[in-house]
Amino acid sequence: MVRQQAATALRLVASLSPKARDRGHRHLIGKNRWDLGHLPMVAELAKGKTQTACRRPRQIGIWANIETTTLRGIGTMDKREARQIAQYTFANLQSDEESWYRAALSFHEGANVIGQNIDSIPRGMLVFLTNASLSIELLLKAIIVGKGGSPRTIHKLVDLAHDAKVTFPEGVEATLELLSEVLIWSGRYPAPNKEADWDRYFDNVLERHIVRERQGNVYTTRANRDTFPSRERYDEIWNIATTEWTQVQLDKQ
Repeated sequence: MVRQQAATALRLVASLSPKARDRGHRHLIGKNRWDLGHLPMVAELAKGKTQTACRRPRQIGIWANIETTTLRGIGTMDKREARQIAQYTFANLQSDEESWYRAALSFHEGANVIGQNIDSIPRGMLVFLTNASLSIELLLKAIIVGKGGSPRTIHKLVDLAHDAKVTFPEGVEATLELLSEVLIWSGRYPAPNKEADWDRYFDNVLERHIVRERQGNVYTTRANRDTFPSRERYDEIWNIATTEWTQVQLDKQ
């Protein structure tokens, strides 16, 4: 009987809105084994109650009339079993397009905040591009999952855009290529793991985004505004991918 009541509480957590369900899931994964008396409190926590209040033994009428004082200490449930009942499993999360999209949106909002304060952050542009690149990767993978596919475990945005069947204007693929390098290493490390990747980046990838000009004896080098990553180009990429995401959702209605 106790286990049935606990399973009911976990299923209620699984049926919540995505944001509330995430709160419940985060609380669920904190212990190796669960005192079944905590489960109704997990449900209440997911509803937005304070963690302190949820730990106090008391009745929680909104959750199938399960009484904490009745369940506390009576039995235990394996953490993996609790995750399975709550539908918080590897397979479910990997195939949940909304989870991919929410992750993309988080990094998108982070990129916007950084972009607004870019001059006050050391290497601010690189920090901005790191968050921007990750948001694009996650959004493209959300689209792939939304279309019934399984995203590859890669960071190459051009390949992910092809997998997602998202069409970008001419020049954007070159931008995506450079943003992929940010994801793979330049946004995280001083240098890539292999010297060959360092040479390839400067001799091939970066070179495609540089314009070299000569007027008499004067040589100038500048970034190619049509391909080099910028806040404006990021907004363009994000908006195109978001339009595709929205269409995928509309097609399911």
